[in-house]
Amino acid sequence: MFDNYSPILTTDELAEILKLNKKTILKLIKDGNLPFMKVGNQYRFSKDKIIQWINSHMSDFFDLQVYKKIYNSKDLKISDFLHEDFIVYNIKPTDKYEVLKSLVNLTDNSMIEADKNELLQMVLLREKQYSTAIGDDFALPHPRSVTTNILKNIYIAVGIFKDGFIYDEGSDKKIHIVILFAVPYLPLHLEILSQLAKLLSYKDFKDGLINSNNSKEIIELFKQYEKLVQEQGKSQ
Repeated sequence: MFDNYSPILTTDELAEILKLNKKTILKLIKDGNLPFMKVGNQYRFSKDKIIQWINSHMSDFFDLQVYKKIYNSKDLKISDFLHEDFIVYNIKPTDKYEVLKSLVNLTDNSMIEADKNELLQMVLLREKQYSTAIGDDFALPHPRSVTTNILKNIYIAVGIFKDGFIYDEGSDKKIHIVILFAVPYLPLHLEILSQLAKLLSYKDFKDGLINSNNSKEIIELFKQYEKLVQEQGKSQ
């Protein structure tokens, strides 16, 4: 995953490689968890040292205790875990299985520990138990429980379908937004579900997602409405 990068990495490049938000990279620097050097006001990273760090620390970094420390639920933002590579839009699926398989297959080796099919089967099992099409136009598929043996990090994938599609057999309800998430730590799983429900309660947010033209617009919409939810929470 480092082949296309120079020996010295920027913060943005490292965030892209690790599939982490830039804010998370800065937290790791502040906590002394990443090898870095500072040039003026900018952080730089040796590619060789980062590779060594990944090999020796990545499994420890993503254990439950570190989740508790870094991803305090009070500071949790869905946008921290969104990545342009994990978003699909303006495609025409044939059925729910195709959509779920496509969203699971967006994961890469930096995210998943086990075979992708194992995660997919967990998501499908949850759907058999109870449909996750909980809104009039959106669904929030997720495995009921997932461990760090399967998933290294919080994974959120977004699918936007302008024309909509029938999510459940026997239903005439068309789904336009599918947000698949998997979290190897139950309290964070519940917090993310709560945050998504709040965001999707805004009609303008959903309309914005459906009419978006690219992944960057989708991520910016999440940030915009997360700020709105936060401001409204403070005023209450």
